[in-house]
Amino acid sequence: MLGFSVTILSGLFPNRVVYGEIPFVGIAYERMLGVGYWGYVLPWLRKIVYPSSAFEVVWRNLAADVAIWTLVSHALISMIKIRRRRMAQRST
Repeated sequence: MLGFSVTILSGLFPNRVVYGEIPFVGIAYERMLGVGYWGYVLPWLRKIVYPSSAFEVVWRNLAADVAIWTLVSHALISMIKIRRRRMAQRST
């Protein structure tokens, strides 16, 4: 659930570095014209830069992004638990 939450929150921030859909994800060395992307690590929300255009969800990128953030959050929580156990063992 934490991975999903982080993914949804990342959609608030524009992504000017990574663009495209899986498997054709690329890195933009210059600003892309015409399309705006949102979400990190993979951009999962895009919008054509045009007045009154709608946002489009890139479902493959959204699913992969949720998986990435779930793994990252699980790894961080596991590391914190291990560190707390070690600190508790040292204090006794």
